[in-house]
Amino acid sequence: MKLFNHTDRQKWNEFVSIGVGLVRRNRWKAYKEHQRRFVRMIDTFLRKYGENPRLLATRAGMMQRPSAKIPYLLRAYRLAKLTNDKQEMVFTAHSIAQVYLDRQQLQPATVWVKRLKANLLNHRDKSCKAWCSEMEEEIRERKASLQLTERLRE
Repeated sequence: MKLFNHTDRQKWNEFVSIGVGLVRRNRWKAYKEHQRRFVRMIDTFLRKYGENPRLLATRAGMMQRPSAKIPYLLRAYRLAKLTNDKQEMVFTAHSIAQVYLDRQQLQPATVWVKRLKANLLNHRDKSCKAWCSEMEEEIRERKASLQLTERLRE
């Protein structure tokens, strides 16, 4: 991350590599404890450096409940938009849309997929465009399924 000083960047990189190693070795109990420490580290960085879109989005990713993720992600998106951080706007819009899709909330998911698509106009990464297409397809399928279910009830 750009905003970290050298020592904090080393701590961050160390925590990320340890977490990845624990997941790869299927050491979930150790990973859960590491995850708690990682969240405390993010909170420390948020206090030290102020709110930053990447830190907020990372903090949201550590939350267990999807409903707890939304406030962090919304703040991250707003900050990314204020600072014109196009990449973070894409990633955060994708995360928000995914949370709503996972919660079966098609209306807000549709809104965020549209925002994601608009943000992708300024983004060249093809994998991000693929995410958007997949989400649009998933929304279409779910809406069609809901319409079929409603017709069958009639």
